[in-house]
Amino acid sequence: MPSQALARSSVARWALDRYTPPPPPDAQVQTEALRAAFPAYHFAAVVHGDRTHFEAVSRDGGSLWCLISTDPREIWRELKAVPSPDDRC
Repeated sequence: MPSQALARSSVARWALDRYTPPPPPDAQVQTEALRAAFPAYHFAAVVHGDRTHFEAVSRDGGSLWCLISTDPREIWRELKAVPSPDDRC
């Protein structure tokens, strides 16, 4: 049975391996702008390694379910091409 110190160090190592730093401020600003422009989608900026990935997920289960890119302009371009839920009726 491992000692408590070893168990604590294993838990700390596990937590550090899975730690994701917060996105940089400019990525947070881009994410908020996307939310304001496309309220039918859920947005997140997630740091993976040394890059920030922007994620857009459809809330209503429409034709576009998820879009992930390191370039927020690509998300803007793709979502502008998708009809809004109000236009689908």
